Amino acid sequence: MLITISLSVITTNKLQSQELSELKEIKIGILSKRGAMKVHYHWSETAQYLQQKIPEYQFKIVPLKFDDILNAIETKKIDLLLTNSAMFVDLSFTHQLYPLATVKRKILGQAFTEFGSVVFTRTERDGLNWLTDLAEQDVGAVNEHSLGGWIAALRELDSIGSKVEDFNSLEFLGTHDAVVYAVENRSVDVGIVRTDTLERMAEEGKIILSTFKILKNSTTKIKPKNNDLNFPFFISSQLYPEWPIVSLEHVPDTLSDNISSALIIMSKDSKAASQANIMGWTIPKNYHEIRLAFKQLNLSFYKQKNELSLQMLFNKYWLALIFILSAITLFILLIRYIFSLKNTAQQYKDKALNLRQYDPLTKLPNRRYFFEKVNRHLFIALREHRKCILLIIHLEKLDNVSQRFGYHITDRIIQRASIRVLRILSQNNFMGKLSDRNFVVLLSDEYSVNHVESLLQEIINEISLAFVTKNGFNVEIGCCIGASTYPNQATTLKILLKKSNDALLKAKKRGPNNFETYSSTVSTTVSTTNSTSTL
Repeated sequence: MLITISLSVITTNKLQSQELSELKEIKIGILSKRGAMKVHYHWSETAQYLQQKIPEYQFKIVPLKFDDILNAIETKKIDLLLTNSAMFVDLSFTHQLYPLATVKRKILGQAFTEFGSVVFTRTERDGLNWLTDLAEQDVGAVNEHSLGGWIAALRELDSIGSKVEDFNSLEFLGTHDAVVYAVENRSVDVGIVRTDTLERMAEEGKIILSTFKILKNSTTKIKPKNNDLNFPFFISSQLYPEWPIVSLEHVPDTLSDNISSALIIMSKDSKAASQANIMGWTIPKNYHEIRLAFKQLNLSFYKQKNELSLQMLFNKYWLALIFILSAITLFILLIRYIFSLKNTAQQYKDKALNLRQYDPLTKLPNRRYFFEKVNRHLFIALREHRKCILLIIHLEKLDNVSQRFGYHITDRIIQRASIRVLRILSQNNFMGKLSDRNFVVLLSDEYSVNHVESLLQEIINEISLAFVTKNGFNVEIGCCIGASTYPNQATTLKILLKKSNDALLKAKKRGPNNFETYSSTVSTTVSTTNSTSTL
């Protein structure tokens, strides 16, 4: 009898273990600033929480150093990523990342979803009162990639014409606490840290708050953008959203939605929230303001880089290039062999479906597939009493490009133009290829609809930036945009498309780089700039 019971228990345990091993594993990459052990300590309960909410998946925490994140994304070693706001925006320029939720940071017992920079000095420094007083001063900051500990403050300085070159010195000290101590012991004159740092250190008994005073912009009064938020900390900049958790492109939409929902309903009193020292999660914040900061400061994607010639690259990396070419050759042969073994009817079916739905040049939904998806969006918008705006974007001056540089350069410009527009649009908007030189966009999120004119201006500005060929030639194109509103101006997609096209024709009559809506005669002209993007 005992032997039978023992065998039954062992069999049950094996079955449970087998069922657990068959669960799909979802790996959550988390930026590790203080070591892997700290990451596991703070976030293992969140993985347990998600597994309870979504039992068909196993969730695993993967600590990542700053330099490991890009490789982890590109090799799909992770499925989700929790990282700082600046890194998310930086990565989103080159990768499809979808925010699921924004963390509600727990600071001195309260929940906060935004932060900024605080610029400070010692109280007795009479000559230092405003951000304009930093000339000839020794300045300490956290590091050049820190949003709160450098970039947010740098944007404020840039806005008032204060230049880093005017500092006596600039030193990156690695941590927020180190910057505070450097100001306290007079190693530097001015410090830059993220908001709440001074208050937190005072609460911990590390500093006396009255030792320091805050430097602000003398021409404007800094206020949090969310007027309902009682932001109690010293601040010298505008506010930016907290860390997001994002899903990678290969994660199914249904799973992403389930994870987002589970996080947003997490209680502030839950074990997962307590262990992570947070107050839960909220719907994803708008990170567009960080992108504008990068653009203003010429950082990340906008930073101009010197191009190395092919000869210089070959002279410096010839051995590595030979090795890479050999590896690529072997890889191609291996792929061809694998495809010859897997030449099944299902693969042909998938390939045919893709050709029917997507434009082969830009990988955007083609006209037919776009209209299928848009009809569903319009039905939902009508049911929920929401507005949508349909844009037709026409690329100008492509004939001149083809005659001068060839059709392959024209195709490359169309590809790059589509990428520029996609980077501007939020994830709730939808873009497709209408014809050879026309893109079509449905704006459905509330922010884009309410700020449509500024969005159209930004699209025109981006497309008007000069492209640079590999031979160093500047290639400039332009665009015109027509727009109409659903359901105010049309109740069917066919009519909506016609009215957007009518508005486009009016914009084209004004010349390149104009936009116009169907209901009013609104236009804008964009002057050319020296900014470039390399083909």
